[in-house]
Amino acid sequence: MKKSQFMIFTTIILGFLSLVACNTTAEMTKQVQPKPTPAGLTSVWNSWNAIYPNQNPNWGDFRSVSWKPDSSQVLISASNALIDMPVQATQAIQQRAVRSREAYWNPSGTKIATVSELGIVERQDIATNTYSGLEQGINSDFFQWSPNGLLGAGKTTEDGVTSTIIWNMTTGAILHRIGTIAYVSFVQFSHDNTKILIIGNNEALVYSFETQSTIFSKSGTGSWSSRLEQGAFTLDNQNVILSGEGGYTSTLETYDLATGTLQQTKSFSYAQSGSKPWLRADGKKLIIIGYSVTKIHDLETGTATTTALQRGGEPDPTGTWVVQDDSMYINGVNYETVRIYDILTGQLQREIKWERNFVPKPPPQPRVNNVYGLAYDHDGKLLEVGRNTKNIIRSANGAYVLSEFTGHTDSIYGVAYNPDSSRFMTGSSDGTAIIWDASTTPPTPIQTLSSHTYTVRGVAWGANTIATASWDSSAKLWKADTFEEIATIQHNDFVNAVAFNPDSTQIATGSSDRTLKISSSTDGSQIRSIAVPAAVLSLNWNSDGTQIAVGTTDKNTYVFDVSTGALIKTFTGHTGAVRAVLWSKDNSALITASDDSTVKLWNASSGEEITSVKPVSGYAVFALALSPDGKTVVAGSAAGPTVAYTLE
Repeated sequence: MKKSQFMIFTTIILGFLSLVACNTTAEMTKQVQPKPTPAGLTSVWNSWNAIYPNQNPNWGDFRSVSWKPDSSQVLISASNALIDMPVQATQAIQQRAVRSREAYWNPSGTKIATVSELGIVERQDIATNTYSGLEQGINSDFFQWSPNGLLGAGKTTEDGVTSTIIWNMTTGAILHRIGTIAYVSFVQFSHDNTKILIIGNNEALVYSFETQSTIFSKSGTGSWSSRLEQGAFTLDNQNVILSGEGGYTSTLETYDLATGTLQQTKSFSYAQSGSKPWLRADGKKLIIIGYSVTKIHDLETGTATTTALQRGGEPDPTGTWVVQDDSMYINGVNYETVRIYDILTGQLQREIKWERNFVPKPPPQPRVNNVYGLAYDHDGKLLEVGRNTKNIIRSANGAYVLSEFTGHTDSIYGVAYNPDSSRFMTGSSDGTAIIWDASTTPPTPIQTLSSHTYTVRGVAWGANTIATASWDSSAKLWKADTFEEIATIQHNDFVNAVAFNPDSTQIATGSSDRTLKISSSTDGSQIRSIAVPAAVLSLNWNSDGTQIAVGTTDKNTYVFDVSTGALIKTFTGHTGAVRAVLWSKDNSALITASDDSTVKLWNASSGEEITSVKPVSGYAVFALALSPDGKTVVAGSAAGPTVAYTLE
């Protein structure tokens, strides 16, 4: 893998695995491929900031609110969580560990899209945290679903150029990039899903997906002397209404999309500065929200309803306003409070507050402390184990915790899945290895292996056998189906690492006695013993089983030829012991982790260091794992959190 093949992707929490674009339908036109970016490793999520259910919330700044279509729930996006808040005050608030800027229900109320500097995540079921990521990570101030729920609109900035992006929300493919308006603040799909209205910086345009061109545009302040706020399509999709304000007047302008001519102008006065006009998506009503008075203008009948909001002595709101329909809206006060009002009566229905100015800090215990083991299953779920707390965390990624559970009586050092990810194994300082059923939540123990007399430092799972490596100077082979002990591989000091070759016919063990042993996975008989310049702490086979990379206490990584035992290359650059080593999926790169707090990416052929990152500065990095698609590297450190980096 050459340096130019590595790509930095914008940080993505909820959706860090890229989806393969599918063929588009007649509604969803040609995909535009994302542009390559410079080489390196870039963090895409950090579980240090994960929020755990049933703990006192520290949600951070309020970002957005979105009503469920049936008006039964409100989805509130904060800088550190999604808060699912039922309207009825008697129902409990639920929070989800999502680093999001905006969050939106789809039209049917079955999916949620979250927008942040981490990208967009389409969530199939918020209760179970199942999700899929869209193709392009973005840094957006908004998101909008199309009426049929098949399209999504957001904003991205690349090389200083801002574009509105249209996604196929089924496949995650980018269908359009619309770059005419730089500072986009509002978008609205037409009712027939064929067009989109884009507004920003006192400019408006309508883009047609059918012709892939702009069919209407307007710039300048127009009848609104201050700013253009938003707009709507008429129900027949033939006209567009633009809504703006200036002074104490809100103005609507209606334009014919076929001719671009102004059809009608209407102005509405209000008595409070700071009021904000909201035009309903169907173009039938204009709602003007003031600090203490709300007016609803029926554009068909010309009538208006005025409501005085009941503040109860609270300060004037300066946050974000979101209108659901005639009956309810939400406001945020200084980005710390959300209130739900009945617009028709002015009554406050619900209020919720949270802390402002979030400062990242370790999540509450119980929690893995000092991450010593990481493993992906074939679906991309991550297992994370460590010392001190004896806990195991299973997550969809570092932020979406599926379960947290215990079973060992001492620190946990190793973890490995079986080939079909239906089971996994953990090794511990309590001298045992436990086999777990991965199909249950939380996973349940199936078998405990207890033949070792000291810490089980490493575990591995082959096609028909499993292996354990221990500080009692031995590694053991076991049958994977019956858990019967098959053989013992003896070293003269701690055995720190163990791994099967790709076809599971051989097993490698690395020891503090400065040897790397290659043995038969059938009976444990020795095939080759390779002398290593220092104590072996970690090892990893390449994908064709011809080479093994070894991390050692002398701060170097060595690559050996398996068939001859010859040293092929030495990677020098760390200033601490190398605790973990991985090959990239195509064998062109090595990733190493060290006591010096760094994760390094190397060109496997030349030995050149490509990039170096620090997951948590000042803390040793003990564990690495590569996602099933080979695009994401996860690092676990002595500080506790896991951090993911894109690798492409």
